[in-house]
Amino acid sequence: TRCNSVTGVQTCALPISAPNAFNVWLRLPEGAGRADLMGRLTGRHIGIMPSDAFTVLGRPDEHVRVCLGGSISRDELRRGLLLMTDSLQPNAWVG
Repeated sequence: TRCNSVTGVQTCALPISAPNAFNVWLRLPEGAGRADLMGRLTGRHIGIMPSDAFTVLGRPDEHVRVCLGGSISRDELRRGLLLMTDSLQPNAWVG
């Protein structure tokens, strides 16, 4: 399944999802911000949405929803997930 694509990519974020879901939630590591991650991945082949879009009450937490479906291939998905993983590393953002 596409969820296995996430399992095979070593991230410092923790995935939360049902086994056959088309989306996975990632809790971002300490110091990582959803707005920064969104900026880093703009225009890339990875569909992410910050938790803000799904928060009804209270403040959103540092999670992003990652889309595993869509018209991209598994190789493109894997490359996007690896880029996201690299973007979450400390001092990864160079501007």
